[in-house]
Amino acid sequence: MSSGRSPYEAFWSSGDFRRTTDVFYAMAKDKNSQPKIRKPRSAHRCTSCGKEDQEHLSTCALCKCARYCNKECQVADYKARHKEECAAFVYPPMTRAFVTEPVGDEKYAQRPVFAHAYREGVGCWVSVDGEYDCDLKSLAEPMDIASEDFLTVMRRRMALVPASDAVSIGDQSKAFMRNLLTLSILVQNRRKDKTKVLVFGSQTQLVTLATTVDVLRRGRSTSNMEGIHMFEAGGNMLAAVSVAEDPWEKRPRLQIKNFDGLDIKNDTRPPAPITDAANGVVSLKPGEYVVYRIQFRVGDDDGLTTDFGALGRLAGLNLAFTLWEHGLNPTLLDYILSTTIHKDGHVPQGLGVLLDHHAIYQHYADFIEKGQEAFIESHFGRKRVDAFRTHFQSMDTIGRHMMRTLEHTDGGMDRFVAELRASGTSQEMVEKFERLRTTMAA
Repeated sequence: MSSGRSPYEAFWSSGDFRRTTDVFYAMAKDKNSQPKIRKPRSAHRCTSCGKEDQEHLSTCALCKCARYCNKECQVADYKARHKEECAAFVYPPMTRAFVTEPVGDEKYAQRPVFAHAYREGVGCWVSVDGEYDCDLKSLAEPMDIASEDFLTVMRRRMALVPASDAVSIGDQSKAFMRNLLTLSILVQNRRKDKTKVLVFGSQTQLVTLATTVDVLRRGRSTSNMEGIHMFEAGGNMLAAVSVAEDPWEKRPRLQIKNFDGLDIKNDTRPPAPITDAANGVVSLKPGEYVVYRIQFRVGDDDGLTTDFGALGRLAGLNLAFTLWEHGLNPTLLDYILSTTIHKDGHVPQGLGVLLDHHAIYQHYADFIEKGQEAFIESHFGRKRVDAFRTHFQSMDTIGRHMMRTLEHTDGGMDRFVAELRASGTSQEMVEKFERLRTTMAA
């Protein structure tokens, strides 16, 4: 390149990257931006002729998305469009672990694609993996509430640290604040030279402009500012945010949810290509894919508490991978990588993926413009809204009972509020307790 810059620095200093950070909230005034129209894919319909078949469709071995009822349809589609679409990673593989199209009467996909890129035969798709209320999560919660309950997690933590330290560690780490953005990331190898690739899940980093760092740091304790480093590209100061670390278990907040169609369970031994499940180190042969669930600490439990609020302040992410040459030790490579990529000045050098802020806004428009319940109803139905209200009524009842107990203890409520403030609880939450206290006293 004539500028002498590396291709990685050129990517992070590009105009497209810088513009993405300014687009999100301006979209409320921009009703002309339209989503990209793609032909929907079906697991039971031939991609070429459209014939429906529930049992006998063959699949493209490289992308695992296109379906064909016979060889003639496959050849015709390959010549017409699939050769280019497969190489450009236009569609992700079809898997129940990463559903990117609406199902049945649904209006929205379970995993809307908010970022997508490919390089050197490796492709990546990014979606959100939060809850239906769009709230950021906390470090105190299990990584996956569906598969682990709080009691199981607490027992594991208590076995790792003295009981007297378990709560204080949470307080010091601001582990009870809503500050975790949860992403679902699918990575696939489509190389045609049969080369395997190694993916280092825990070395994934979010990237944004350095001017947003003060906001991102508000959700961290003063003793835990690691995980964010600065680098320069094209005269711009940028920031990279590393995967969040569990303060009790001292491991990244990461799960491998699915490997090439196989759901990965916590209590079962992972397949051989997953060489380090805790750190997300996975080898992929051509055609194979992995689905990660990864959390990043980017919220502050005050002004930045939602998935779309966090996504709106980010510009992209960097996926760490390498071609796997025979004899290389994956665990050693992951360790070497971890000693370099988290230092100030290091320019991310993996697969750079830009967030599509148009897609993000369109998915969350009901919440942004009409409120939380409007979003829940349009995306999940009226029954989920009723369940949401019931949940809040139950939490209100529990809160009132707890406050009555504290009020009957000499100075108990005042001490409780003081402890809330000291633990880093947001001003918004403290004020809610104060308002509830006033209401009960009236």
